[in-house]
Amino acid sequence: MLPYCTKTDCAKAYGKARLMAGIHALMLTLLFVAIADAGARASIQVTFDLHNQDKVADVVRIEAHVKSAVQIDQVQFYVDDQLQKTVTGIPYQFSWDTIHTTEGPHTIKAVATDDNGDVGTGVLQLTVDNQLSLGAAALADKAQKALSTDDMDGAKRWARRAEKAEKDFLPAEKVLAALDAANLHFHAAAARLQKAKDLAQSITAQQMLATYQMHMALIANYQAEFVSLAQSALKLNTRAADLKIARINADSQISSTQKSIQTGDLYLKTDRPQQASTAYLPATTGANASHSAVVRLALAYVANRQFSDAQHMLDIYRIKKQDDAAMRAVYALALVMQHKTAEAETLLHNDLKNNIPASQVVGSYIALQQGRKGEAARLAQTALTALPLAPDASFALTMATADQLTARKTLRTALLLAPQQPGPYLIYAAQIALLNKVHNYVLGEKIAAFASTLLPSAISPRILNALMLTVVHNFDGAKPILNGLYLRFPTYPDLAVAMSAYANDINLGGPASRYLTAAHHLDPALYSIQIPPSASQTILTLYLQMHYRPCFFLTLSTLFPHTVQAAGGN
Repeated sequence: MLPYCTKTDCAKAYGKARLMAGIHALMLTLLFVAIADAGARASIQVTFDLHNQDKVADVVRIEAHVKSAVQIDQVQFYVDDQLQKTVTGIPYQFSWDTIHTTEGPHTIKAVATDDNGDVGTGVLQLTVDNQLSLGAAALADKAQKALSTDDMDGAKRWARRAEKAEKDFLPAEKVLAALDAANLHFHAAAARLQKAKDLAQSITAQQMLATYQMHMALIANYQAEFVSLAQSALKLNTRAADLKIARINADSQISSTQKSIQTGDLYLKTDRPQQASTAYLPATTGANASHSAVVRLALAYVANRQFSDAQHMLDIYRIKKQDDAAMRAVYALALVMQHKTAEAETLLHNDLKNNIPASQVVGSYIALQQGRKGEAARLAQTALTALPLAPDASFALTMATADQLTARKTLRTALLLAPQQPGPYLIYAAQIALLNKVHNYVLGEKIAAFASTLLPSAISPRILNALMLTVVHNFDGAKPILNGLYLRFPTYPDLAVAMSAYANDINLGGPASRYLTAAHHLDPALYSIQIPPSASQTILTLYLQMHYRPCFFLTLSTLFPHTVQAAGGN
């Protein structure tokens, strides 16, 4: 029999039983949630695209895939327990540059952490194999071959491996420097070569470094260093040429005539016309005299301002009607530089009809001197179209074109490809001084002075140097330059105008007028102005408008476009 209870007691007992049941159910629910939560935390899984024991090289992408029921907060990547990168969003990856680590096995670990602070870890065993066992030379050779086929990625990969195999290995640094230069990082390219081993023994590396330094000189950020960079570039080119000359002279397989021509070419390309003349001379004498050597010797004479020597030698061939287009171009250049433009134009008449590039360059100089800028530009452009890397054609177009963008581009080409020629420096100095938003006569004067050292016998660089000094009121520096020139060349009208400008700037009205009158008598067609100009006006007129007596030049590659090769070698 059940115990008796009142209605109230029964209700209380029933309520208590229901409360206990609810508590029990809640505990079970909390238990299930805890179990489910624990299951979720335990389910963080980390896997990789790569597999254990895979071989990797160069820069490899390590990507982790994370599975989790809870939001992932971050994934940390370790290489041999050293933290490399923390990633907070998909994709979970980092780039591992294996060049900066040792060859052989390495442990990769990815640690994923979720929003609850729980972690999951994936571990991967990889082997770094950059084929360093091939050796630096073989790796660099692969890099150079890739570069020659425009495979830039391959060139970079192999060159970095070669650099890892042997620190500062020159063949590898040359490839990496070329890649830097291709991306216009000339400072980085130059720095690579400067630190490389055996730079002094490599012809091509020194030439490359010289080119990069000239590129740097033409960048605005390095403008203040223009002269020092140009001087360094010329020294590098000279050392490379001397190294090549020594190897040529030591090579018993090269004939004496070819040695004469090749060494003369190298001297001429590096601003040493007197030494070039000496080198060429043996190949121009005797029954087997080389026709091309005669042209080269004449060009060396012209470059050294020995105009009569060049003409007398070429006259022998002209009288015998054995001259050719190259000879006539050099002869005409000598005439133009003596301001005998009409005679030069007659000489080149037929060659211009035949579209000979060297004749077109000189023809452009002639037209420029006669005030026919449109024709001068046309001839220079035609020559440049035929020979896109001709610095003399670029120089001619710089002076003749009315398009300032073209003028700046072609001047840059002339400076880069013929850094030994003073003419382009004169225009660049005048542009620096007159055409920039901030005039820089001090730098212009330094560039003009540098151009004067390239060819001591030339007049134009010294006139510009003196005018620049006058503008900055360095009258004591300008006066001896102008007086010395005027004593030697009293019949040069451009010099008389410069003397007038100097006198005008120091407030000597009488001498200023007298010198201007003298210039008018010497060349009434060009100098008909009545009021003495200032030094800055004279710079503008002589060097950026009239180009009355600039340092014209021809290069061997324009005279002999199918035969002349640049100095090469290792």
